[in-house]
Amino acid sequence: MKTRQPPLDGRITIRDAALVPDERTLEVDQPEDLIARLREYRKRDWDRRVQHHPPRSAAVIDAHERARALIGQVGHDLMETVPACPLVDRILDTLSDALMLANQAIALHHPDNE
Repeated sequence: MKTRQPPLDGRITIRDAALVPDERTLEVDQPEDLIARLREYRKRDWDRRVQHHPPRSAAVIDAHERARALIGQVGHDLMETVPACPLVDRILDTLSDALMLANQAIALHHPDNE
């Protein structure tokens, strides 16, 4: 048995850090306003993602170097362990993707870079 949702009236409040991390709470009067605000947020978030985020401290530089060293070592270990086959290329491509994501996470979310 489905429960019927009441029609939207009044203010809409979203408290979800994943949707609105800059504001933590998003309040709008109409559903159209919500869509517009989320589009604005998406544009700001995209601009933030594609900007250059230079390291602001030795700790950030160290985090990048450590991520490269760890993933690099895993790649070398796997090349020694896994039989030579086309899947090794996929493994290395996946590790490369993991390194890019690690560097992005460090650049965007390291406490010294915020």
